[in-house]
Amino acid sequence: MKKKIPVATKESQKHLLEQISELRAQLEEAKQTLKAIRNGRVDAVVVDDGGRPHVYTLESPDLPYRSIVETMAAGALTLNESYIILYCNSFFSNMVGIPMEQLIGSSFLDLVPAGYRSIFTGFIERSHTVKSLQELPLKTASGRELYIHLAGGCELRDPHNSCIVVTDISARKSAEDGLDIKSRNLEEVNTALRVLLKQREGDKGELEENILSNVKELVLPHLERLKKGRLDTAQLSTIEIIEGNLAVITSPIVRKMHTFDLTPREIEVVSYLKTGKTTKQIAELLGTSVRSVEFHRYNIRKKLGLDQKKANLRSHLLSL
Repeated sequence: MKKKIPVATKESQKHLLEQISELRAQLEEAKQTLKAIRNGRVDAVVVDDGGRPHVYTLESPDLPYRSIVETMAAGALTLNESYIILYCNSFFSNMVGIPMEQLIGSSFLDLVPAGYRSIFTGFIERSHTVKSLQELPLKTASGRELYIHLAGGCELRDPHNSCIVVTDISARKSAEDGLDIKSRNLEEVNTALRVLLKQREGDKGELEENILSNVKELVLPHLERLKKGRLDTAQLSTIEIIEGNLAVITSPIVRKMHTFDLTPREIEVVSYLKTGKTTKQIAELLGTSVRSVEFHRYNIRKKLGLDQKKANLRSHLLSL
C-alpha cells in the first residue's frame, strides 16, 4: 500500500516561503560581510583561537566611531588578549606599509623587535588597569624601524581586548638623538679645552720659571761683578735700580698683586718691601721722595685690607 504524501496547506507553504526568504537574507548578509573583509572595510574577523575559529564583529552602534577612527592622524588598533589584531585603521596600515587585510588576524608582536616584546606586553597589561603610555621601536614592511608612542586602555564592551593609539615619533626621536650626540661632542670639546688650558697654565709656569732662572744665572752675576768695580754713586744707584726692576719682573707676587688692583708703581714698592728694603731705600731706588713712598705704602695697605689693622705689611706680603 502506497503512503499518502501530505498535501501542503496554504499556511504551511506561506511559512516555508518566509523561512526561505529569511535564509536568503542571512546568506546575503554573510556575503556582504565577507566582501567587506576582503575589501579591507572590516566589520568582522575570524581568528583561530586555540584551534577554534572565533568571529569578532563590530556592532552597528560602533560604526559611527569607526568613521572617526578612520580619519585620525594616528594609528588605531584593537587587540585581543593574545595580541592578535582584530581591527586597525588605514593610517596604521600606511604607517607600517602592510595592507589591512594582512594585518587583521596577525599578531602585533610580529611588528615589535624581539628585545622590546616584554616591554610591549607589560604596557598592555598595565593598560587594563590604568591609562598606559610607552615608547618603543616598530618594524615596517620595508625593514625600516619606526619609533612610536603608544597610548592604551581596555575595550569597554570586552575588557579582555585592548585599544591602542600609535603615534610615529621617529622625527622627534631622531632630533633628540642628534641633540645627545651634539651634547656629547660639546662635552668632549669642553674636556679638550680644559686639558689645553691646564697645559697652557703649566707652560706658563714653566716659562716663568725659565725666565727667573735665566735672570738669576745670566744677568744678576754680571750686575754683581759690576757692583764690585770702581763705580761712582750715580752708577751704583743705576745698578741697584736695574736689580730692583728685575726683581719686580721676576717676582711671583707681582701676579698676585694684580688681583688687588695695584698700580704699576705700587707693585714696584711691594716688590722692594718684600725684599726688606726700607722706605728711604725704596725712595732712592725709585728716584722719588720718602713722602711719596709712604703714600704708596698707605694705598697698598688699604687695597690689601690692612688699613684698619696693625699687621706688618712686609710679613703680610711674604704670607701671600
